[in-house]
Amino acid sequence: VPLKRGYIGVVNRSQSDITTNKDIKAAIEAEAQFFETHPAYKDIAHRLGTPYLQRSLNEQLIKHIKKSMPGLMQKLDTTVREVEVQQEKFALSFGNENSKRKIIFNALQEINNEFDMKVGLVLKSSKAPLEKDKLTGGALINRLMNEKYRSAIQKMSLNNEQMRREISLAITNIRGVHLGLFTPDMAFEAIVISELGACAFAMLIYI
Repeated sequence: VPLKRGYIGVVNRSQSDITTNKDIKAAIEAEAQFFETHPAYKDIAHRLGTPYLQRSLNEQLIKHIKKSMPGLMQKLDTTVREVEVQQEKFALSFGNENSKRKIIFNALQEINNEFDMKVGLVLKSSKAPLEKDKLTGGALINRLMNEKYRSAIQKMSLNNEQMRREISLAITNIRGVHLGLFTPDMAFEAIVISELGACAFAMLIYI
């Protein structure tokens, strides 16, 4: 079945990879080796794999944001004007400054309390049972973020030579239409977005 943007093949983690806790670097290297040595894929290996999929998705996301932003801004402006009209119509007022501060403080306090309940920082009542057999709420989030996810990020290696080539090419492409004396920020933003995609991949695996 033909797709509008074509297919991008990837190698999924096997049960063996999960059992042996294969890290991201090793998984990506094994994936690249598979495509580069397979008779059916070696000629198009540069357009296959998780890193290529990340770059493609980032490009599509950027294009979609650029395409959608004008419409979203127009819709937001329209909504703001409608709210302002309604506010004037019903003469909404919070009273003096002290009343406004009190309302805002109470609202923030309610949000904070609700968050504490959701992540398990406090118990809903003094009689509520405390989980003793497994991590829950905030403790589980803390372990995932500060142990598993941190470990996954630390195992990721950056290819400085490849990154320099990508930055140089990005700068050349941008200056093809926008000449200037200073290095364009868009080149660095494109590289950063690509690296963030790799971090997101780690989050999907471990979190």
